[in-house]
Amino acid sequence: MANPVTVDVPVMKTSSGADYYVRISCGARNTTPFLFKERWKAEYEADHLRWVFGLRESDPEMMDYSETSHPNIA
Repeated sequence: MANPVTVDVPVMKTSSGADYYVRISCGARNTTPFLFKERWKAEYEADHLRWVFGLRESDPEMMDYSETSHPNIA
């Protein structure tokens, strides 16, 4: 595949903390369908989309994601 699909979580720091976007990219095209205030939610959704697109073998377990395992960036 010339332009593989990627899913990542870019962070935008704000005066009130940070916003966590779930971004899907393919070559020069991208979309950010989700915005979260909590990093763990964005990381879970990104991993779920990676599974949907065949970029990981198993569906992520929601219980593996928490404020402790994926803390917000200060």
